[in-house]
Amino acid sequence: MKSTTSTTSDLLQETISGVASLVEQGAQLTLDLLNGLTNTASASIGRPSGSALTSMLKAPSRHSCCKIPPPCWLPRSAGHVVSHVCAGSSASTWISVTNCGMGKRVITFDDAGKGLVTFSPISLTLGPLESGDVKATFTPPATASDCEDGEQTVIVWVHGCKEHYFRWTLKNVRRGVTCSCHEICIEDCPDYLHHWYDHFYCARPCASQGRKG
Repeated sequence: MKSTTSTTSDLLQETISGVASLVEQGAQLTLDLLNGLTNTASASIGRPSGSALTSMLKAPSRHSCCKIPPPCWLPRSAGHVVSHVCAGSSASTWISVTNCGMGKRVITFDDAGKGLVTFSPISLTLGPLESGDVKATFTPPATASDCEDGEQTVIVWVHGCKEHYFRWTLKNVRRGVTCSCHEICIEDCPDYLHHWYDHFYCARPCASQGRKG
């Protein structure tokens, strides 16, 4: 009976030793693997090994991948143009439009009814994948006989497959130039993709519109 108990104890001790040895070997293998990855990352990006490993394992910022873009049905901004001229002088902007679609398209322009911007030509007819240029001239009414400081802003709209716009500010300065030229490039493309973030938008009218309704 004593011999049987001794044999069972020996077997249990051998089993525990074997498991401990396997755990130790697994831990060593994991350390070797991490060291290899660290050294490879250090050699490729030129950082110390600890910094490389930290960079690889660092979780992404909560603002890096989950920011929802504006809804596809909103007008698309083409930027803000600022022209510096003397009072009474005009500024010019070339608007280059590309039709990214496969259908014929008419592109029209306006300054939201202000009547301060003229376009030449007044519209573009573009075939599939064609581009065209329009010259916009901003000539505000002269309010002073000399170059007094001041500014005026209009919104220029480009109507195509999508609605595009840019803000144009004309600043009157004492040491301005007689002509100020810029260029705005617009790619007017249909959007055939269904985006994951489209589901996050719903109609929320302004408070005043809601009360009227």
